[in-house]
Amino acid sequence: MEATRISKPDCDREKPVFYGPADLSIGATICVFRHRFTILDCDDYVLSYLMENQETFPDGQKSQLQKTIQSISNHKAKKC
Repeated sequence: MEATRISKPDCDREKPVFYGPADLSIGATICVFRHRFTILDCDDYVLSYLMENQETFPDGQKSQLQKTIQSISNHKAKKC
């Protein structure tokens, strides 16, 4: 596979709505090519991106994002 934008299910084909960073939070379920995926974790690159770009996420997701970052950081620290 190559990098591509994925449209959300059941959107208008003439005016597609694509998944973006705000849709890809830990615990979110997305549908890609008729397959459902639940996001359970992220790697260090994504964690770094989340911490550096918190202001780009909707206000309603910022508190959840901070909890996720803290949880992942704690989990990764325990592995070491």
